[in-house]
Order: sequence, then C-alpha cells, then structure tokens
Amino acid sequence: MSGLLGVPLEVLLQITSYLTTPEYGNLRITCRQVEALLFGAFAREFFSKRQFALIEFSLQALVNIAKSRFGSSLTHLIIHVEHPYTQFGNPTDSSPFRLRAIKENRLRIERFNHMQFTTTGLDAEMLTEAITRLPNLETIGMRDFNSGSRHRDNTSWASYGCPTFLKEAGPLALPGDDHFRSCGPEYTSHVFLTILRAIGNAALDGLIAKARLPYIHVEGDNGEIIPASGYFLSRFLARASSLEHLRLNFQKYEQSATEKVLLWLAGARVNAIGSSASSNVRSLGECR
Repeated sequence: MSGLLGVPLEVLLQITSYLTTPEYGNLRITCRQVEALLFGAFAREFFSKRQFALIEFSLQALVNIAKSRFGSSLTHLIIHVEHPYTQFGNPTDSSPFRLRAIKENRLRIERFNHMQFTTTGLDAEMLTEAITRLPNLETIGMRDFNSGSRHRDNTSWASYGCPTFLKEAGPLALPGDDHFRSCGPEYTSHVFLTILRAIGNAALDGLIAKARLPYIHVEGDNGEIIPASGYFLSRFLARASSLEHLRLNFQKYEQSATEKVLLWLAGARVNAIGSSASSNVRSLGECR
C-alpha cells in the first residue's frame, strides 16, 4: 500500500477511472490515507448530483446522505416521478410462478405504503428535512428518465434504492405508462407541488443557507412538459420573479412537440396576473 500512496494523485485517479463502483469502494476502505486522497473525487462523482424518487426508502437515503459528510457536496438534487403502482402484468418477467407471486405481493404492499406516505405529507416532511441539511444545494430538478451519462459499470444513473426495488418487486410506474394503472398527471403534479412545498418550508424555517434557487430544470422523455401545462405552468412562471434560467430538454422530443411548447411559452399569459409567463426568464436553455 505504501507504493500506491506514492503515486501522484492524478495518476491514481486515472487508475480508479477503470474500476467498477464496487471495486472503487473496496479500494477506498483499504486504508485511511487512500480514502482521504480519493474522497474529493469520489464525492464529486457520486454525490454532487444525485437522483432520488419520492418514495420513502429513496428519500430516507437522501436524508442519510444529507446528514453525512457527503451532504455538503450535493449541489444538484433530482427527483424522479417513478413510483410503486399496481400493474396489469409484466410480460417480460420469466420468473417461476411462486417468485412472481412474491414480487406482486411486495409491489402491492409498497403501493399501499406509498399511498400512505404521500397522502399524509410525510414525503414533503422528509424532503424538507433533507433540503435543510444541504448547505450548498443550488438546483432541484424533476425528470421521468434516467441519465445515461454514467461511465462506470455500463449503466445509467438511477434513483437511490430503485434498482434494488426492481429486483425484489418489479418495475416502478411512470405517469402515462400503458402497462400500469398509474395515476398519470395527478401524481406528476403531486411531485412538483411537493418539491415546491419542501423548498418553501425550508426557507420559511430559516434553516437553509440558500433559500433562493433561481434555476428550474424540467425534463421529460414522452414529449410533454413535466410540471403542468397551460394555465397552471403559466401561473407558476409568472410568479417566479427570481427565475434566471429555464432549461427544457428536447433531446428525445418530436419537432412538432418542441415547436408547440416554445410557441406556447413565448406567448403564454396569466389573466389573473396580466404578465407574460416568461417575462422574468433571463436565460432559456434548449437542449436538442
């Protein structure tokens, strides 16, 4: 180990870039000196931008991270709209009948637990607790897909806990998924409002250093704006007086859907306010 400690840090980081995530983790726990050398790079890669679902086990992971020494590294928080919900059946599941029955029962249990979690407001409470413990948080995003930018393990960045849930219970539902009895835009609206409520609660309590989050990141993979459309999104944007950057991800959108959204955004107005929904936006980022 003494030989490894003598390697220049940039060379050591180049070596670790070829390791899988479990191998990288095992290397970090070999000794305190190696862990100290790799901590900064490890925190930037795995904790500066993280994705979670509005599910109890996923938000609990977020709270635990916020309470740990990695909490100060997290600057970009993403909330995914996936959630447990009853499905018509998973035609791709070739597991034995008994194993499928166990998974389906687990899914039903998680569905009812999730209903209690969201209807009682515990999801907003946990998200608020996490935000108050993230002193360097700058951006909160909301999306319905997993990013493919992960270079390790030949996989994507998934929400914390969800890959394990997939193995033990089955796939999570997305609003509008034909294979699930999903509650569609109603749940998407709930997620969006929960994010706003958590930000507001944390700011009102004076418990976060950066109550002003002048960045909204809206992404979708199905050709629709995630938070809402028409009147309600217009009202929100018109009241976002500190909004400086609105990013709309059109990488997988059809051209007609892209044009429709941009034309609406350019001319949208709120009758109750009488101002353009986009009047305060200083920068509009379009990703194609």
